[in-house]
Amino acid sequence: MKARDVLMLVNMVLFLILGATILIRASAHKASLLAYLMGCGFIFAGGYRLYLIYRARRPSI
Repeated sequence: MKARDVLMLVNMVLFLILGATILIRASAHKASLLAYLMGCGFIFAGGYRLYLIYRARRPSI
């Protein structure tokens, strides 16, 4: 695994953890819609980074 892949993997995990934390705190405190959107945005960004790692490591046809 290249250093770039490891860095993106760590970044992806941090984005997913941050998004989940924001969503949990938002639901516990009955927060505004913006907090839910921020949490979902971080989760989607982490998922997109996971997709980029998968696409880079997929063998070409």
